[in-house]
Amino acid sequence: MGNSKSKSRESGAAARDRPTTATIRFLISRSSTALSHEPESAAIDNIKRTVLKEDDEDTAQEYFKVLDRVKRYTKEHYYPIINSIESIEKIENPFLDRRLVEISKKLHAVRSRPELLIHGTRSRFVEQMIRDGFSYQRKGLFGQGFYFYTDSSKAARGCGRDTIKCLLLCDVLLGETMAMKSADRSLNLSRIESAGFDSVYGVRGTKESGGVFNDEYVVFRTEQIAPRYLVRFRENAFEDSENLGSK
Repeated sequence: MGNSKSKSRESGAAARDRPTTATIRFLISRSSTALSHEPESAAIDNIKRTVLKEDDEDTAQEYFKVLDRVKRYTKEHYYPIINSIESIEKIENPFLDRRLVEISKKLHAVRSRPELLIHGTRSRFVEQMIRDGFSYQRKGLFGQGFYFYTDSSKAARGCGRDTIKCLLLCDVLLGETMAMKSADRSLNLSRIESAGFDSVYGVRGTKESGGVFNDEYVVFRTEQIAPRYLVRFRENAFEDSENLGSK
């Protein structure tokens, strides 16, 4: 097992335990109701979903930003290959945003901001995940947790055999990350917390030492996750990947 740790050195226990003002403002900006105290059901009712379209001047810029994030981060050796994008939705869930704010206060990292990472899932699960957050932890190389990827094609392996497949681009609070160059399936929240970490990073290019070809990130608490975009797509044949221009 290889691990690395890089922490900001702050003086005093209070500085270590408290998120910065900039972090709190960033998280709160996701939703004007992020720190309100309405019941969870009321917050869920306030979920806002916006369909992004390339021919809509109000959403085109964000549409292409997400499109590029998905199509340019594909790898030929993964299947399915993402070809036809059916739709892109922006998601704003005040309940999940508030959870991000609250969990940021409990992480080891002093200045933790969310990373936009990708998770593939079955269509029948996606609506519940958008409404209530993630609940199913899968078993992988780095323990049983919530797995995310920078490569959309690697994430798409979790989409199953659905004709229309679903990717969730999520804000993930990684905090202090334990870097792993070989697999350890026994990792869990208790172990990484006791070692001073909040998440696990499977270092790319470490396959020969028992690690992974491409990046993997794992968190063990659903509170560290908030879906931001839902991308629906159709897969293409493996041999057509060279036509995507996104290696």
